[in-house]
Amino acid sequence: IAERLAARGFAVTLIDAAAGPASGASGNPVGIIRPLPSLDDNRLSRFLRAGYLHATRHLAALAAEGLPLSWSRCGVLHLARDAPHEATQRRAITEQAPPAEFARFVEREEATRLAGWPVEAGGWWFPGGGWIAPPSLCAANLARHADRIVSRFATTVASLERHGDLWLLRAADGSVIAEAPQVVLAAGAQVGRLVPERLLPVWPGRGTVSLLPAGDLPALDTARECVVCRLGYVTPALDGIRCAGATMARDFDPAPRIDDHIENLHRLDVILPGYARTLDPAQLA
Repeated sequence: IAERLAARGFAVTLIDAAAGPASGASGNPVGIIRPLPSLDDNRLSRFLRAGYLHATRHLAALAAEGLPLSWSRCGVLHLARDAPHEATQRRAITEQAPPAEFARFVEREEATRLAGWPVEAGGWWFPGGGWIAPPSLCAANLARHADRIVSRFATTVASLERHGDLWLLRAADGSVIAEAPQVVLAAGAQVGRLVPERLLPVWPGRGTVSLLPAGDLPALDTARECVVCRLGYVTPALDGIRCAGATMARDFDPAPRIDDHIENLHRLDVILPGYARTLDPAQLA
């Protein structure tokens, strides 16, 4: 949001309680870039398609400008859940006829070749999709307009107060951290500390991504590893780690839980049957 506002000429002050960018959910090691078609091309599918196309153009522009960015357009394989879903996926491609570079349907045999591991169904193949290390994207976005974005890290906003035409952002001791005519709240589940819940009902969602040591997993029989999804996802190795996930629960206890890793390994077994059978969920980060 800061980058897009700065690109439109706004002077932006970014205030973050953490020591640097991407300390919260954006700090996940890897994120997946892909659209999500539907048979009726509904609003959600159109919105995600627009977001996907914007994201790939934006990442390419950041990379062309020489900003440090960790990402890859390795392709994303979205396997069907079951036979009816496979038929729906096939129909969506047949009826909508998207460009092959955007999406196409692949049968089980080709899906197995793309994944480098035997899979149970065909699915959508997005050759332009891939993965991104979100912290690198956050840092690149801030660096792109460093002349218009002032970042203030290790700074906690305790309250938000309207005074005339301005918002006053105050610290816990009551001192004013900053003032501005417009404020964007991007604090996730912590937004309830600044806005009454009756005005903006937000509930925390706890999610776990399991980090799998690539050296403890079989090699995939493919020239180029891709992201594979099916009721979950698994990424190519980045710095020796594959990411598999993810769980989501409506609470905010940050303590690790072995049950989350067990659930993620079950998801992975649905995607690539037998691939992670040697992993011990108690040993995963």
